Amino acid sequence: MDLDAIREAFSRDGCVVIPNFLNHEELVELDARTEAYLDKGKHRERFKNAKAFAGTLKNLNVHDEWFDQLLRKGRPAKVVSQLIDDELHPATAAFFDRLPGEEIGIAPHFDALGHRRAGATLWIALDDTRKENGCLYYVKGSHKHRYESKVGLSGFDESTEGAFAVELNPGDAAVHSSLTIHWSYPNQSERSRRGVSFFYSAASSKGEEFAKKDWVRRAK
Repeated sequence: MDLDAIREAFSRDGCVVIPNFLNHEELVELDARTEAYLDKGKHRERFKNAKAFAGTLKNLNVHDEWFDQLLRKGRPAKVVSQLIDDELHPATAAFFDRLPGEEIGIAPHFDALGHRRAGATLWIALDDTRKENGCLYYVKGSHKHRYESKVGLSGFDESTEGAFAVELNPGDAAVHSSLTIHWSYPNQSERSRRGVSFFYSAASSKGEEFAKKDWVRRAK
């Protein structure tokens, strides 16, 4: 990886794609450990039947030491720390899948809802990720602007200036700022769109006092 070029793109656009983030052996291990995790208990049932954000399962790191080490000390943490030029507060490792035939995607939002703390999310594609199976969309430069703290921001779609489809091959990674607007449409194909994400806040970022309280009140 050309780290200087990646840092420049991330600073400018608030997002960057890193091809071949994992080699074949690393990808096979991540895929196998993710599927093994889903087979434990009722995890697979939980993520398919969630009332909100079906296909998403957070806190893999809480229940699995391997994911905890990857979140805290693995390559995702090292790359994100270099991109945001700060120490990290690891938040969660999560599995997600845009489920084949689903009717609802994820509406436009940014990750730092309710607090606006600086940070970043790095996610790794386990499957071919294309428009047809519900790939993510980013809006370049949106991390430099202030938006309402809610899921479902209006005025964003694929025609928005700076918007682009994040189409990835298995093993590729994408990183976005905690303030970058992103969303995904429903997966209308017959193929899954699985990935594993790692969420971080910047250690020196204090965010906004009372912002979360205000956000919760507006959401009711």
